[in-house]
Amino acid sequence: MTIDLNNIHIVPEKCVMTNFIGDDWMEAYFALSSYTDNIKKNIARQINNNIKVDVLCGRIINSGVTVACGLCVIERGYTGLFNVVVDETQRGKGYGREICESLLMAAKRLGAHTSYLQVVQNNLMALNLYTKLGYKTLYSYWYRVKKEATE
Repeated sequence: MTIDLNNIHIVPEKCVMTNFIGDDWMEAYFALSSYTDNIKKNIARQINNNIKVDVLCGRIINSGVTVACGLCVIERGYTGLFNVVVDETQRGKGYGREICESLLMAAKRLGAHTSYLQVVQNNLMALNLYTKLGYKTLYSYWYRVKKEATE
């Protein structure tokens, strides 16, 4: 899905933003995503440490607890929106929209003109959020899996 950022004019409210992937952001992402496996956590850290373009990390904190987080990367005028997660008990309160809008506006200030993302087709809550933000489907794809030989 993609969106033209030139038509977006939002004033972010509650988002704590950094231009690096810090331990606070990573721990919040792991908690909200229910990551408990240390091997997966280490792989995620390695992947994020290898990002070589500009990055923005956002968190929304309510009563001292992170209730939403997200990340975007910025390269050559494009920003990819990734790892948007809202605490399951806090969904439906606008935190997903707030984290996305905050990241998109910060990316726009850094020169991004277009945003893109990937979303699983059966993730209806995410599709609804991204559509409300103005994202349009660019194309769909799927992974082909080779069938196992049967005896």
